[in-house]
Amino acid sequence: MIYLFSSTPEVLEQYFSKKNIDYTLVPKESCSEFLASLDKLDRKDWGISFNYGKIFPAELLQKIKIVNVHFSLLPKYRGAVPVEAAVLNGDTVSGITLQWTSEGLDEGDIIMMRNFDLPVHTPAGDIRSLYIQQLPQMFEDLFKLSENPNDWESYPQQGESSYCNKAMLSRENAFLSFGSLTANEIYRRVFAFNPNPYAWCDVEFNGQKTTMNIMQAEVIGHPTHVAKQLKPGEISWLKGRGMVIGTLLGYILVTEAIVAGRKVLKNGDIVAMKGNLNIIV
Repeated sequence: MIYLFSSTPEVLEQYFSKKNIDYTLVPKESCSEFLASLDKLDRKDWGISFNYGKIFPAELLQKIKIVNVHFSLLPKYRGAVPVEAAVLNGDTVSGITLQWTSEGLDEGDIIMMRNFDLPVHTPAGDIRSLYIQQLPQMFEDLFKLSENPNDWESYPQQGESSYCNKAMLSRENAFLSFGSLTANEIYRRVFAFNPNPYAWCDVEFNGQKTTMNIMQAEVIGHPTHVAKQLKPGEISWLKGRGMVIGTLLGYILVTEAIVAGRKVLKNGDIVAMKGNLNIIV
């Protein structure tokens, strides 16, 4: 029996059903009950852990082997938010690792690893969705090698390890300071913190101080329609495209944003705020 430990099991459940593979889902809220009945496990049983958010006790790991799904090229970005960390650091390549679960955080031996180019202008949340769609094929490739997990070869992680945790996605870290961040740094924050908590900045809108979330943006060269250099936080409006904002170094074109309490605006609709919006630096 395969025990599936997951808070988002849909893709793997569909794959198992299509292949007529027996499995049992262990919801997070039922984990304590499951751990209380470890004596019922068979020596042929094994598990898959994917987006579960729990540390498994040694008693369970001594009973069955558990494959952990991790969205990075381990040992890089061990921890809870590896996709966001890769985007925030400007990586161009990341991937998915299938590893044996160990008592240490994401320290287990690697069973399979797949590299993927990180798509540009793509929120971290969307990249996670793309990775999830790759999981059925990865497990299909494993099962082609053998249906017995004991036959799968694995090897220790190699290279320097790094870590990331959910605290990285705090609202404080998502703040955009146009006076102390470059255009590239702001661009990476926009996509790393999308959809939660969204990169944001302080603005003045219709004479009132409020906040603005930025969901889509591009790094651009000096806008040809602007005669002088934009200071950090200074705005120029690009017809049909959005707002160009000066940063510590370079320029960022905001193409999708929302002022607190209002609807999402894109491209030309953003330009309609001209005269009513200022960035607070």
